[in-house]
Amino acid sequence: MQIFVRTTCGKTVLVEIKPETTVESLKQELIERGDISPKDDLIYGDRLLNSSHDLVSSKMERYSTLFVTSGLDGGAKKRKKKSYSTPKKIKHKLKKVKLRILKYYSVQKDGVVKRLRSSCPKCGPGVFLANHHDRLYCGRCCESTRKTI
Repeated sequence: MQIFVRTTCGKTVLVEIKPETTVESLKQELIERGDISPKDDLIYGDRLLNSSHDLVSSKMERYSTLFVTSGLDGGAKKRKKKSYSTPKKIKHKLKKVKLRILKYYSVQKDGVVKRLRSSCPKCGPGVFLANHHDRLYCGRCCESTRKTI
């Protein structure tokens, strides 16, 4: 019976075996040929093949493929939690203002609505400029103009 053995370097090797061949004898044959190292394991399907089993009892058929895998070392030690010397940056929180629209317009005594904030010349109507002590600033397009007194 012929089977394929896929090594860790990606090379596929064709091996001629007998039905009563054990996993250990197959492994020894592959080690002598120089295809695998003694620490490598053989996997068929989703099972790791033990050295004592014969290949037919693991339901291996003709032209089946065995995969060679190397054992992996365990992970690194768990790291100690890092203590930071500076405090976390405090994020800006939006201040909730009820009826904010009343800050943009005012109604005069004669019933005329006056706009308190000016509109952005680039963005158009509906986008108001923020009032700073020395300038007017648009938060949408980042345009800033000097205040005229």
